[in-house]
Amino acid sequence: MRFCYFFAISWFILLPLFVSASVIINEIAWMGTIVSANDEWIELKNSGANDADLTGWILAAEDGVPSIALEGKIAA
Repeated sequence: MRFCYFFAISWFILLPLFVSASVIINEIAWMGTIVSANDEWIELKNSGANDADLTGWILAAEDGVPSIALEGKIAA
């Protein structure tokens, strides 16, 4: 049990040293829009200094549905 706590604490302390996230979910229309309840979308924003390549990225719900493969780049 102590190992689990140590691992969890270490992970949160060391994670910023290994990850430099520049792509964020900026806006979500999860209930649709005034135009249509099916008009759902998500906006990703790159706050970094370099272009972000989304090749190989997947947006997925906890249960795996939906699972959307992303591609392309987001300019800096």
